[in-house]
Amino acid sequence: MCDLGRKVNKYLAIALNQNEDCFDKAFEKPMGYVRLLRYSGQISEPERGIFAAGAHSDYGHITYLLTDGEPGLQVFVDNEWKDVDTPPGAFTCNIGDMLERWSNGYFRSTLHRVTLIISDELSVKVCTRCSDSTAIEWHA
Repeated sequence: MCDLGRKVNKYLAIALNQNEDCFDKAFEKPMGYVRLLRYSGQISEPERGIFAAGAHSDYGHITYLLTDGEPGLQVFVDNEWKDVDTPPGAFTCNIGDMLERWSNGYFRSTLHRVTLIISDELSVKVCTRCSDSTAIEWHA
């Protein structure tokens, strides 16, 4: 995952018109975690405010989500909730609050939620953050 993160950081730097290595120092000793998510067996009822995970953004840099291919992830775009296609074996990436701040809003943190339409769902979540001692300075 660290290799994937380094590659993604190079493309982010290019998108921000920065040198490809502008994030390298910040990720010399990256912080991150892996979380196995098993959502409850309760089917979501959005009209009643019942979700597997309510609306939120992630506070880190980027979240990589590996799912079992079942639908349920939704993002808030253009003032409406839209389903995200999550093919089995593919990563879905959510931009985190830290990257939004780092890019001075060029990349927007992903407001998202999870709805369940089946009784059980399993996902693997990998969140990346820079080294603890990194000062978050604008790159845009």
